[in-house]
Amino acid sequence: MLRLLLAAPLVTFLIGDLAAQAPVRTLRVVTYNIHHGLGTDQELNLGRIAEVLRAARPDIVSLQEVDVRTRRTYREDQAAALGTQLGMYVGFGKAITYDEGDFGNCILSKAPIEEFQAYPLTTIAGHEARCVAVARIRIGGIGPQIQFLSTHLDHALEGVRMDQAHSLGKVMSRLPRQPMILAGDMNAAPDSKTLRRLLGSWTDSGPEKGGFTFPAVNPSSRIDYILYRNAPGWKIREQQVIDQTVASDHRPVLTVFEFPDTPENR
Repeated sequence: MLRLLLAAPLVTFLIGDLAAQAPVRTLRVVTYNIHHGLGTDQELNLGRIAEVLRAARPDIVSLQEVDVRTRRTYREDQAAALGTQLGMYVGFGKAITYDEGDFGNCILSKAPIEEFQAYPLTTIAGHEARCVAVARIRIGGIGPQIQFLSTHLDHALEGVRMDQAHSLGKVMSRLPRQPMILAGDMNAAPDSKTLRRLLGSWTDSGPEKGGFTFPAVNPSSRIDYILYRNAPGWKIREQQVIDQTVASDHRPVLTVFEFPDTPENR
């Protein structure tokens, strides 16, 4: 399911000493498990999620646990609602049918989503089905194309997460060799087998230590990540866990990438 909501392109140019270096572009990426808008105060309030995202000023967002027309969230299409409130293009990837509606991952983008697809991930009987949403986006509408992936891995078993990491590798192998960003709730600690498998193919944009994202109040574990690959010349300008304790049971993560404005990045 892909909904396109008009938004103006956003590109940031940082002009340095042109004789010494090319101008630099930036890309602000957020990942956030929004818990269908249910906060730690047990209030259902999607508007708070929109406020958190608006304050982060993202160019692209990966959202997990998004409801589309379920009974528990009063038949609201949360993906479309957030896109409307933030003025962003929307792609929704359904993982399961839930409570007479759909439940899954969402990608929001300031620039148009040129192509969108959701792929199922491996699971086993008795475990909730998961998927990865994939969007092809041209940064700022005029910059390089990237493949942006949003996912949410199994919460219960390391073995299932390992299989899902393998599934992600299969999806990745089908995509063009362009810069890729994988963002989402991996339900896996940095020293887990799942993360070690992922980091065989991806680079972690987060801190080497700390960066706890769950639970939102007094977080004690890091399970939400922004990873990247196939991105020569890309650097991390900023990375932070946003100090938000009420809107969801996870904290959002922000990474600001920078990359040179060279012909190959146009």
